Amino acid sequence: MSAALGVEPRDLSRIWAERLTHAAALPSAEAVPGQYQPSSLGRLPICTHCEKDAGPYITAGIVAARDLETGLTNLSYHRMQVIGDRELRLRLSPTGHLFEMQQRAERLGKALPMAVLVGVAPTVMLAAAARTNPGLTEIDLAAALAGEPFPLVRCPTLDLAIPEAEIVIEGEMLAGVRRPEGPFGEWMDYYVPVMDNHVLEVQHVWTRDLFKNVFARRQDTIERPEDYVNLSLYFEAKTFLHGLLVVEDKLSMAHGLETRVPFLDN
Repeated sequence: MSAALGVEPRDLSRIWAERLTHAAALPSAEAVPGQYQPSSLGRLPICTHCEKDAGPYITAGIVAARDLETGLTNLSYHRMQVIGDRELRLRLSPTGHLFEMQQRAERLGKALPMAVLVGVAPTVMLAAAARTNPGLTEIDLAAALAGEPFPLVRCPTLDLAIPEAEIVIEGEMLAGVRRPEGPFGEWMDYYVPVMDNHVLEVQHVWTRDLFKNVFARRQDTIERPEDYVNLSLYFEAKTFLHGLLVVEDKLSMAHGLETRVPFLDN
């Protein structure tokens, strides 16, 4: 967290409190077009995290949605069970802003448009997990934490300005629809039971050109047993992942393996 804010660890609590206290609503700015390629949920690397989970879950996705009454954009985390290419089922906390926004839209008989963001700037990730002051958004808070405003991009098809993300899932939360979701191994170290939760109808999935991962080792520790395991994993992965690159840092004698897997490849 201190690295994300550019401060020393000993100053983190004080700087966090100061920036949160002085956060202010950002002036409206024109969002720029995002550069994305079409994809689908089935082509994303979404895993089943625990043995008894109902299936694959998106666990670090940030939901961006604009309140139909106030026009403010909310960012928040929600677990999302992947049902298929066109459906996610979300758990909304009754005390959260998104729940309140969905309730207002539902009373109007309207679905709530939203985008799920995966792979955003660290300050956006921190802000999405925080509670904001009245009249402020998590985007305002993220800019305050970063110490400067940052550009927003337009969703490819939704009328919504969002922080830049590696993956954007567009859709709408259906009004008056609840479907079974779970079980899921939550962060409290126990499984939450099956319950009827909200449904996000997926309309579009957009990604960057490349999905990147880094696999690293140090040359001076190659004699450790775990490094032989790492090397065997590398040769195994190389069989299936084309475009596996070896990267060397001459200064630190660190070696890494960078995979570049185009989403649009088979």
